[in-house]
Amino acid sequence: MVKCLLCEGISTLKLKTENYRVYFCKECEISFLYPLPENIEKIYNKEYFENWYLPYYNERKKYFERIYLKLKNFIPKNGKILDIGCGVGIFLEMMKGKNYDVFGYEISQFAIEF
Repeated sequence: MVKCLLCEGISTLKLKTENYRVYFCKECEISFLYPLPENIEKIYNKEYFENWYLPYYNERKKYFERIYLKLKNFIPKNGKILDIGCGVGIFLEMMKGKNYDVFGYEISQFAIEF
């Protein structure tokens, strides 16, 4: 069992491959890789975003809205948001619409350019 990287809640193994493991937090409902693989930028390449991320854009927007609803009581009503691993910026776009100053960090050159 691994503690959630966000809320330190109970996380369960969701997917295991020979290269990495994906855990799912039952409390805040995020999924995350643990441990982070070496050369992670090779995983989040153009193919990943075109096949696994962008086709589910609207579903991801809904997912991030659920995350926001869980976090909104723990964050200021306005201010700055830093999203590390922001992908193509869906969460940042949503938070900007809620009057936050948003900043993102992403390692995928494809996502940055998108």
